[in-house]
Amino acid sequence: MKLSRRNFIKITSACTASLGAATLLPGCNSSDSDNAAAQSSNKIAILSDVHFHDVYGDYDFADLAPIDASGRQVTMRSMNVSCRSTRMFNENYFVLHATLQQLGEQGVKYVCFSGDYSDDGQVDTIKGFKKVLEQYRERYGFVFLLAPGNHDCYPAGASQSKMFLDKEGRQVMVVDDRNTSSNPTDEGQSGEYRHVTPSMWGGSIEDMMTDLGDYGFRKQAHWLHYETPFGTSDAFSDRQYWAINPDNNERALVGDASYLVEPEEGLWICMVDMNVFRPNGTGFKHDSRGWKQGIEPGYGKDYLMDWLKDVNQRAELLGKKLLLISHYPALNYLDGDGEVNDGHDVNYLLGDKSNTISRLPDSAVGDAFISCGLKLHFAGHMHVNDTYCYRNDQGHVFNVQVPSLSAYIPAYKLVTFHNRNDVEIDTVVVSDVPDFDALFPFYRQEIDQFEAQGKGDAVFWREMLEATDYRDLMRRHLMTLVRNRFFDSMAEDMKLLFQSNPSLYALMVTSQLPVPISATKALQASKQLEPHHSAAQVATAFIGKDATEEDYQAAIAATVQVENHIAQSGLSRQSFFNEDFQELLDLVYHLKNADELSLQDYGYERIPTYQVAMQLLATLQLAQHSESCSAEDFDCQLSVLQARLSAMHRVFELFVKADPSTHFRLNLVTGDILDLWVENPFRQ
Repeated sequence: MKLSRRNFIKITSACTASLGAATLLPGCNSSDSDNAAAQSSNKIAILSDVHFHDVYGDYDFADLAPIDASGRQVTMRSMNVSCRSTRMFNENYFVLHATLQQLGEQGVKYVCFSGDYSDDGQVDTIKGFKKVLEQYRERYGFVFLLAPGNHDCYPAGASQSKMFLDKEGRQVMVVDDRNTSSNPTDEGQSGEYRHVTPSMWGGSIEDMMTDLGDYGFRKQAHWLHYETPFGTSDAFSDRQYWAINPDNNERALVGDASYLVEPEEGLWICMVDMNVFRPNGTGFKHDSRGWKQGIEPGYGKDYLMDWLKDVNQRAELLGKKLLLISHYPALNYLDGDGEVNDGHDVNYLLGDKSNTISRLPDSAVGDAFISCGLKLHFAGHMHVNDTYCYRNDQGHVFNVQVPSLSAYIPAYKLVTFHNRNDVEIDTVVVSDVPDFDALFPFYRQEIDQFEAQGKGDAVFWREMLEATDYRDLMRRHLMTLVRNRFFDSMAEDMKLLFQSNPSLYALMVTSQLPVPISATKALQASKQLEPHHSAAQVATAFIGKDATEEDYQAAIAATVQVENHIAQSGLSRQSFFNEDFQELLDLVYHLKNADELSLQDYGYERIPTYQVAMQLLATLQLAQHSESCSAEDFDCQLSVLQARLSAMHRVFELFVKADPSTHFRLNLVTGDILDLWVENPFRQ
C-alpha cells in the first residue's frame, strides 16, 4: 500500500513509540541497537550485474592487443558482439571504478554484489576483479560481500570463448586451452582467427570461493558472527549438497556459497547462492530461474528455505536488522504482469528474446518467503529496476530489483535502516563515468575493418559512439538491441507495425474502428494521414471510397471519437502525429528496464500525449490475446492489431500502478511504501 508521507511516518512512529510497552506491534524492535542504528543510519550499497571484464588484463594477449594513448595494452571485447548482448562488455570496467569511487567519497562502508560481478568467471577476469576490490578496500575501508550469479562460477569449471579485438581492429575468438569445440563462437560469430589461453577458463565454485574468499566466502576474525546453511565452518568441504536431476534422479555433490554475516552489532547480511545445477551425466545443466526451482525438493536445494526461516526467526528474536540478497528475483519483476490477465502482456508484445517470461518466478516463491517470515529481498539477474510487493492471506514480502551497471539503466541501490522495520532505499544512477569513451577509437577501427571486408552494413551501432555520457551510452545500447536482437522475437504483426511505424494518431483511430478491414489495409491507410485531414478524409483513408454507407458512418464515428478525446485533453492534434509506434515501443522498453527513472530520459513533456492515448486504448478491453499474423499472411483482421494495442494499454496501467522504484521507504511490519521521489507524472 502506498501512503502519504504523514501517514507513513505516523504508522512507523507508532511502531517505534511502542518500544518498551507490554505489548509490541508485530515486528517492532525492542533492542537498544535499533535506536543507535536510527541515529547512524547505516548505508549499504547493493550493486548488481557488473559483468566485469578486465580491459587491462593479461589473457596472454599482449602481442595481439591494441595499445591506448597511455601505452597500456587493451584486452577488449568486440563492440559488435556487445551490441548483440543484453550488457556491455568493456565499459563495465570504468563504471565499476567510478561507482566505487563515488561510494567511497560518500562514506559508504558496506558494498554488496548481488551476482554476475564477473564476465563468466574466467581466471584473468576474477584476478582483475579482485585487484579492483583490493584497491578500493585499501583506499576507503570497504567491506565487500558477494553473492554468486549464473555468470560467476560452475560446479567443476567450464570452457569459455569470447570475441576480442586485436591491434588491427579484427575480431579474434579467445578460447581456453581445454576447449574441445572445433569452432567455438560468441553470439554466433566465429572471428577471423583463434587465440588459446588457460586464462579464459571459467573457474569452479570452489575456485571462486577460494580466490574471492575475503569478500564473504570466508569468515573474518573481526566479524561478530558467521554461518552457512551447513553450520559455522567456512571450509568448502563442509558446504556442499547433493544436486539432483529430477528427470533421472542423478545426483552429484555441488558447492553452495551462501552465508550469513554480522559485520557489526545488530546488522545481519545474508547472501544466498541460488544457482541451481542439475547433473546430466557428462557435466551439469544450469537453470537460470533460481528460486523457481530452488524451492522445489526435486532439485536438492530446498534446505535453503529452512535455513532462511531459522535465520529470520533468530533475527526477530535478537532484534537484528536483516538484509537478504541473492542474484535471482523472488517475485514478479514486471509489476504483476500475468497475475490478473490471461497471459503475459509484456511477453505478448515483445516476445521473449531476453528471457523475460521464462525467468519470471510464480506466486509459489512469494508464498514460500511469506511462510518463512521474510519481508524484504534484493535481486539482480534481469537488468531491470523494479519494486514489487506480493501479498497473500498470511502476509507480504517486498522484492527490490537492482538494475545492472553494465546495461540501461546503470544504477545501484543505497539502503538505509532507520530501524529494523523501517528501510529507506534510494536508486543512484551512474552517469558521470571518467573514460567511458576511452575505447571509442578502437571501436571505430573495428568499423573500418568491417568496411574493408565489405561488411559495413553489418555495423548497426555507429550512433552509439555519439553518446554524451555513460547513461546515454547504455540507453543507446538498449535501443540498438530493440532493433537488432529483440525485434527478431516479435510476432509478425508486431514487426509489421514496427516497420510501418504509424503515428500515435493513426493507432488511436485504428483502435476504435469497428469495420472488418485487414490489418495490412489499416497500416497502409495510416501512412496517408496528415494533420490537416478532416474526420471524413481520415475515415475514407481507412475504409476506401467503395465502402458501404454503414461502414463509412462507423469509421466517421470512430474518428470523431478520437477527435473529441484529443480535444478534451487540451493537447494539440499535432502532438499525436509527432509520436509514432516505434517511439511508443521504445517507451515500453524504457519502462520495462528502468521503470519510472526512464521518464527522465524519454522526456517528461512527452508523457501527457501517451497518457491521453492510453486512456482511449482502455476502451478496447480486449483481455484475451489474439492470434498473430503469420509471415505469409498479413491480411489478418484488424482485431489482431487492436488486441496488441489493448495489451499496450494494460502494460502502461501496470507501470502507472507500480510500486515506487526510485527513492522510497518501506515499513516491513505493515507492508506500506512511501514514495520519496514523487516525480513520476504517470502516478500523479
